[in-house]
Amino acid sequence: MKNRDIFWGVVLMIIGGLIALRNFDIFYFSWRSLFSLWPFLLIFWGIAIIPIKYPIKMSLTIVTVIIAIVVLINSPVRHNNWRFWNYNNYTEEVDYQDDEINEQQLSEKYSPEITKAKLKLEAAAGKFRINGSTSKLFDFENKGSGIYIVNTETEDGIPNIDIENKRTQFRSGDNSNNSWLALNTEPVWDIDIDAGAASLDIDLSGHKIEKIDIDGGAAGIKIRLGKRINKTTVEINAGASGIKIRIPYESACEVRATTVLSSLDLDDFNKIGNNLYQTPNFSDTTNQIFINIDAAVSGLKIIRY
Repeated sequence: MKNRDIFWGVVLMIIGGLIALRNFDIFYFSWRSLFSLWPFLLIFWGIAIIPIKYPIKMSLTIVTVIIAIVVLINSPVRHNNWRFWNYNNYTEEVDYQDDEINEQQLSEKYSPEITKAKLKLEAAAGKFRINGSTSKLFDFENKGSGIYIVNTETEDGIPNIDIENKRTQFRSGDNSNNSWLALNTEPVWDIDIDAGAASLDIDLSGHKIEKIDIDGGAAGIKIRLGKRINKTTVEINAGASGIKIRIPYESACEVRATTVLSSLDLDDFNKIGNNLYQTPNFSDTTNQIFINIDAAVSGLKIIRY
């Protein structure tokens, strides 16, 4: 028997074994993840035709198989079925399969003792809208292939809310996640958003925003701020196709852009220094908004309304 026949026989046994383990619910992965490993077949083929000794070929094959299994296990679209996700004080049973559209509604009660809150949001992918108000601390809705869980820890009376993405499946030609988040208007909010590849449309004009930090590679960012707090800081460290920010005309604003922009459109700003811009009478105005941009973006537009 030729060594090449033995080689391909071992490869087929390994693939068959993985499929059998999946079918018996011992080892989980999605078919999409398995098919995405097709480049490894080219690697196996290359190992098979290299004119080296058989033991070396088998060693390279084993290493490649281990790498493929690690990639399969850590694939963001691996299969899950009938899992239980804990949301703070309650448990929700989520049944989903590959390519399935899921709907989620998450929330948490608000207490008048809460004067400040912190939010960490993992946007991942799709379209995210943050707007409106709620009598609860927050309301979150998601429709698409993403699955989210919420963890809240309270430190010194300040709730730290973590809305974490546990599964996002990408489908060709489909912006598969549509999410909406509403926040209570009473607390002072500190918001941290991991934008991922999401498109962000944020209207916080009715809220008290102390700081909003956006990090990641966003498809686009739109933000509308209000004047319910004297100082607001906006930090954006994200690659985006464009950033558009609306600020109240009554609020003074300072913009520091430490990146080269192909388009810069600032409504009624004066250039103070290198990459530094301010609205007139900045130092004399009580309400101030500080915007720091360190991102690879095609353009920045700030509109005063």
